[in-house]
Amino acid sequence: MINGAADAIVEAYTSMESGELYYFETATIGRSERNNNYMDDEYGYIFNKRYDMEGYQHAIACFKFVPDAADSKPTVLANLGAHPTTIDRATKLLSADFPHYIEEKVNAAGMNFAFIQGAQSPISVDKGAVQTPGIVEEINAQIAADPRVKDYESAKKLGYEFARLILEAQTKAEPVAPLINVKMSEVTVPLEYGLLELGAVSGLLGTTTVRDRNAKSGYSIISEVGYLELGTDIVMLTVPGELVPQLVYGNVVDKTQSYLGKDWELDCTADLLGEDKTVLVMGLCNDAIEYIVPDNDYAPFIADSLWNTDLGEKLWGEPQRHYEEMLSTGSNAGSTVMGAINEIVKEYN
Repeated sequence: MINGAADAIVEAYTSMESGELYYFETATIGRSERNNNYMDDEYGYIFNKRYDMEGYQHAIACFKFVPDAADSKPTVLANLGAHPTTIDRATKLLSADFPHYIEEKVNAAGMNFAFIQGAQSPISVDKGAVQTPGIVEEINAQIAADPRVKDYESAKKLGYEFARLILEAQTKAEPVAPLINVKMSEVTVPLEYGLLELGAVSGLLGTTTVRDRNAKSGYSIISEVGYLELGTDIVMLTVPGELVPQLVYGNVVDKTQSYLGKDWELDCTADLLGEDKTVLVMGLCNDAIEYIVPDNDYAPFIADSLWNTDLGEKLWGEPQRHYEEMLSTGSNAGSTVMGAINEIVKEYN
């Protein structure tokens, strides 16, 4: 898969064409019906599993490249921070999740498509939220023709619905000035004892792992973060894992809510960039160091399992989600990654 992706990148580079780049956003989709939050959004398709608060991407951010050559297809790139994990886990079928079904509809509209994952650490999709009549009827007909489709019904519904929103929003597309600036920066992320440390040190994960006497486990991962400017008012931050979006957009839990009873100390990255900038995130970019959570809300990796028991609730009160710590480099991942990003942002703004 890695080799295939690398070959595709080389092929795309060698077959570049001239054309115009446009940017647009879909209707907002961040309303959480189950938590009764974000009621200004038009659709309740995504929600934050860990934090019952504002601070994540509410619309699908789209770039559309239109080649100068009349016989070349336009390409749409859609950026959204949300987990594509909707397929029935009991199925014996292998299928792509909702990004594939977005592509299916965008291809049918005569365009190429690519999905860019955003800051999706605790962001999930509501599997049963799509009720658009035409889409429901189309998928019901597919299930009637082939009952196996039922196993990935949610993926199809969300994919078709997201495609509908993308195709409808094209009318709002605005040209992006032909300017691009890229800055990448190496970052050393300390490893603490846990599942990720075991996989990294054993070589199972294939990460660049080095001995580091300053890290609690004696090891660190060498990775990178990035800063990408498109035009004059769009910034995309590249992150090597699954980022809690509040670390970029603000509203990180404070000392009254965090596990360690402390405040998050770093500047809000979006605030550093200013209100005139559209700030996007490209998650899992160039590496995968797993979940990146705020330092002040980092719990021991077994806390989620212990807390969600009758005894745990009696000892510590209402359970708080800490699943992400199970697959994290450790308690300094948030400040290490965001500190490196903020340094680049301050350098160029």
